[in-house]
Formats: sequence, structure tokens, C-alpha cells
Amino acid sequence: MVNKLLDVPKDILLNVLYVCRVKDILAIEQTCSLLHDIVATRHLWLVQLHSLEQACAPDLPSYIDIEGLSYSDLRVLVVTAVRGYETCKKGLLISPETKRHTVMVETPLNSVNLSEHDDTFTAQLSPGGNYMILENRSRRYLQAFDVRSSRCVWTYPEAGSDNSSRNSMINVALEACTSTSLLVHAASMDFVSGTLTLEIFRFDYSERHETRVRKIAFFQSQSSRHRLSALHNVCLGGDFVVAFTSSNLIRAVIVWNWCSEQMMEVTFGRNIGIKDLKIMRDHLFYVLYNLNGGYILGSISLRRLEGLATSSVDLADVNTCSLELNPPAGFELGGISPVALCGLFKSDRMSAIRAAVILSVLSEGRR
Repeated sequence: MVNKLLDVPKDILLNVLYVCRVKDILAIEQTCSLLHDIVATRHLWLVQLHSLEQACAPDLPSYIDIEGLSYSDLRVLVVTAVRGYETCKKGLLISPETKRHTVMVETPLNSVNLSEHDDTFTAQLSPGGNYMILENRSRRYLQAFDVRSSRCVWTYPEAGSDNSSRNSMINVALEACTSTSLLVHAASMDFVSGTLTLEIFRFDYSERHETRVRKIAFFQSQSSRHRLSALHNVCLGGDFVVAFTSSNLIRAVIVWNWCSEQMMEVTFGRNIGIKDLKIMRDHLFYVLYNLNGGYILGSISLRRLEGLATSSVDLADVNTCSLELNPPAGFELGGISPVALCGLFKSDRMSAIRAAVILSVLSEGRR
């Protein structure tokens, strides 16, 4: 039967594929090399893009010329749009209509009146939209609220725990496991002792709008070379947690494989800072800046880092891939310019990873 199908002329197979659903085309793509090459026809994905329903079609900027897009670009547009639409239909969005949920935030029972303090709050919505994560940086605690019930389901650190000291800095990173499960990485550092605590919590959300929170990993350590005194930001991806820390002498990235419980410290010079961190496909992507001027986009293989026979290494001794970031002519990057990795992307048929970087530049006054 398969041989007879492969004997059908390519143009006839394409005519059949034109009317197939995207998920069926992706399944056919995996059957054999011949059908894989036929599916890789650019015009097939162009037809699929134009055939998408209005609710599913991607909203592209007017300056993008669809006719000039490559096969891989068209395929990514179509597959991403369809998968996003199907995800919404399955319930990650309750209905096609827009709904608003107001989350009432309450302070922990052991805290004092907020009006008496100059508190700084940051909030982020978890992947899937089930939780609002609130971070109080001045009072140094985290809270997770169920969006639908406004109920606080988790507070970190717990009152009386070892890392609930006023001497601690905190940070948080989130990663979705499934549509109903969430990994929350909570990091804290005691800037007096230099003790860094990394913990992973799993949130499981039931159909009854109940949340079960479990601690599934724990790590506590002091820097092996210098006493670190500040915790700046953290990121979570796959098996790895990365925390950017510093002292008066060095900057350091702590890499923790929370599955194998292996830790590695990568140090930088004191004149080097990190603007942003992201993890993708076991690679750490970062934007570095030098206090003397200049920005660098770079990446490190975290698996290769694990293979080194040491627990602490300098960035200069690590095999990295990097690129200097230069602003357009007539502009300059200021010392406090916001720089962010706003997206990482890897195509199924590409060996390269595309990184999008936002640079906020200052005009030199030229016309």
C-alpha cells in the first residue's frame, strides 16, 4: 500500500495535501524521507497559511512580505498559529470571549500594615493563566494566588524557615509542565553569610480549582571562591536553574541541574554585568555588558559545562558562542540602557537558534 502511494506523482500528492489539516500534514511528514521532502514544498505552506480561519490566522505586521518568506518561516507561522488556536480551544482560555479576573491580594498573616512601608511589588501571570505570582522585593517574600478564587495558595519563605531572614534577597522563575502543572523556582540569598538557597515547587491545578503544592528539589550552598552578597535574577528551563549573583569582587552565574543535583559556578570580572538570561534546549543565552561600554550576546552549552571536571570556572575558560551588539549609526547604548532577550526560536529543520534582542538606544543628536 505504501509503495503504491509513493508511486503517485508529486503534483497529485500535493493537491491532496493542500486540503489536509495541518496536524495530518505533520504526521505525513514523519512517515518517510520522500513524503518529508514533498511536505517541505514552500507552496504547500503558503496555501495552508492563506487557508487558515480568521480566528486562527497570525496577525502579521504590514511590512512583512509573505511572498518573500522561506519554507521554514511559513511552516513555523502556520504550525504556531494552529497549535496556539487548538490550545485555546482545549481550555487554557476559558472561552473565545475576553474575561477579566480581579485578584484580591492580601499580605501574609505575620506581616504588618502595608501602608506603613514603602513596598515594591512585581507581579507575573503564570503560563496557563492559573496563578498570579506576586513578589514583594522590599519585604522579601513571594506569594501565589489562584486567579479564579483570589485565594493565596503559597507563600515563600514560610514564617520561621531558615531563609525567612530580613537579610535575604529573593527571586522567582516559572515554567509550565503541562496545561495544569507549573514549576516554580524560588531563590533566596542571605547577603550576610553568602548562602544561596534554590528550591523547586510543583503546582498541580485540579478541575475543582484546587491547588496541590509540593517541594520537589532543594539546593543550598555558599560560593566556593568568594562570598556572594547579591541575587539579581534567575531563570528556569528543563533540568537547569540559573541564578545570577555578585559580590564586591566578582559576578557569578550559579548553574544547578535540579534533577542530577549537580552545581557549577561560572565567574565573570567585576566590570561585567548581565542584562538578561534565558534557557533553551539546554543552552544558556545571555546579554552581557561591560561597565566600560559594549554589549555581548552569547550562549553556553549547559551539558558541556556539566562535563567539566571542576565546580567553578571562569567565563574566559568556557567554550562560548558570542556576538557583539552594536547600535545603528547615530545612536549609542547608555550604561543603563534596557537590553532584553525577548524571544528564542529553533526550527525543527535548522541547527541554529534565532535570538531576538531588544536594545534601547540613545540618540546622539544627529539629523
